Amino acid sequence: MVLLDNIKTELLSLKDNLSQVKASCDIARKEERVLEIEREMQEPTFWNDVDRANKLSTECKLFKQSIDDVKHLENQYNDILDLIEIAGDEEGMEDDIAAEFEEFKSKLEDMRISMLLSGEHDG
Repeated sequence: MVLLDNIKTELLSLKDNLSQVKASCDIARKEERVLEIEREMQEPTFWNDVDRANKLSTECKLFKQSIDDVKHLENQYNDILDLIEIAGDEEGMEDDIAAEFEEFKSKLEDMRISMLLSGEHDG
């Protein structure tokens, strides 16, 4: 139970990092842009300019991946909290929750660093 309490405390302390990653990803803008590109892709003349079509397709794919990554992190965060609450006094769930938490921390840190290094001159 002590392990789960420690995980919960650390998880809650990462909420701000998760919020910062989400904010820096600008999910709402990316979702709008994806819808815009998808509408454009439905046009019969979309592939007339192959270079532009490829560029827009790549942009759409990258935005979708970014959106999915952030949503997955949010879901994982909430799932871990739920698992801690469910686990309560049950034995045997601590290792699974700890593994899920370590995976979450690693992904969050990767995304946070990626966001920090996404400036114009960071390529």
